[in-house]
Amino acid sequence: MKINKTALVLGIASLSWILGCSSQVLAASFICTDFDDPKGVGVTYGNGINDNNQIVGYYLSKGQIHGFLDTKGKFTDIDDPQAAGKTYAQGINNAGEIVGYYFDAKGKTHGFLYKKGEFTNIDDPEGIGSSYATAINNKGEIVGYYTDSKGHVHGFLEKNGQFTNIDNPQGSGYTYVTGINDQGDVVGYYYGIRSEHGFLATHGVFTNTDDPQGPQKSYAAGINNKGEIVGYYFDHDGAIHGFIDNHGAFADIDDVNALGGTFATGINNSGKIAGYYSDMPYTLDPHGFLATQHPDKK
Repeated sequence: MKINKTALVLGIASLSWILGCSSQVLAASFICTDFDDPKGVGVTYGNGINDNNQIVGYYLSKGQIHGFLDTKGKFTDIDDPQAAGKTYAQGINNAGEIVGYYFDAKGKTHGFLYKKGEFTNIDDPEGIGSSYATAINNKGEIVGYYTDSKGHVHGFLEKNGQFTNIDNPQGSGYTYVTGINDQGDVVGYYYGIRSEHGFLATHGVFTNTDDPQGPQKSYAAGINNKGEIVGYYFDHDGAIHGFIDNHGAFADIDDVNALGGTFATGINNSGKIAGYYSDMPYTLDPHGFLATQHPDKK
């Protein structure tokens, strides 16, 4: 079923329009609300979402990358003071604590936690100036990934200042952790031999989460407390589709404006999904979106 509504909505600080998300599974049809940070130049990435429907991401303006917090259409910049013009907000929990990463003046990458108006670095001690914080749960546990001295990429869990590696045993030295729920289940993706695979790790047990239409290139990006996973995949023709994985039942999430791909990146406990899409083929010219399940399908 394809939903296509063309109502125009004017927000306090943003111009938004409601359009449909298409889905190949009738029970999982969605309505998309597209958005752009008003200070951007048509380049806005939606990433994480919490249960208050606050969305974080980043946008491009005058050659610089700024993180943002979107609260009911009101956009607030999230820029680490140590950043040299590049801050990427990635995840948010219900307390409004935000994680992400930034580039410093030397080109090094640092994870950060933004909490009560203060920034704190989240750098894995085994990293070499290349740490990325990607998600935070309601317990304050942070996940991400880092690059070691050999150039390999490892996922990490940071809890009370202690870092634990998360490495998919099927990987070839490259594991990226991108989401965590309150049960401590984590999702991400890893590089295999000429393929990339999404995964779910529960109590140290790793399970692939590959969309059946993208068995060679699937990427898990977010997970909620119900175990619903979102991400994206490349199909056999190279087209990029967002997906939701409800315990093995997959459905596509495609913004109807997407000509260059749809990326589902975060999901809250109400099943609302944040992400971004490209409206230009063969280029990444992104706009953020919020996908909500169609009321007829709840």
